[in-house]
Amino acid sequence: MRLELSSHVIFEAIHSLSEREEPHKHIFELSIAVTGPVSSGRIMGLVELRELLEQVVSPLKGSYLNENRILDRAAQENPTCESLATYFVETMRSRLPSTVSICWVEVKISEADGSFWGAARWTV
Repeated sequence: MRLELSSHVIFEAIHSLSEREEPHKHIFELSIAVTGPVSSGRIMGLVELRELLEQVVSPLKGSYLNENRILDRAAQENPTCESLATYFVETMRSRLPSTVSICWVEVKISEADGSFWGAARWTV
């Protein structure tokens, strides 16, 4: 058994998935769970985890993901839930304390009215 700490952020961004598809806005939700040794009752500070998520998401807010140079090439070319989940895993790994590891990352996508399309979850 393991203890997990999770956090969640929501952001809006625009993407297009093919040359024929017009750019359009979605609501993206990024959730992450981490684990590691518990010290002083914590895996890591929840505020610290939330701040790291905000730092990673901030440059994406309101942007056209296909042209956002913060993203790796795969995510720019095909900004799907799957490619964004992979990008977030790789980016968060480099920012987390060395004693903390990722359990899973999930990216959900919804319409502006809140209707849910789907999600991709990257797990260990």
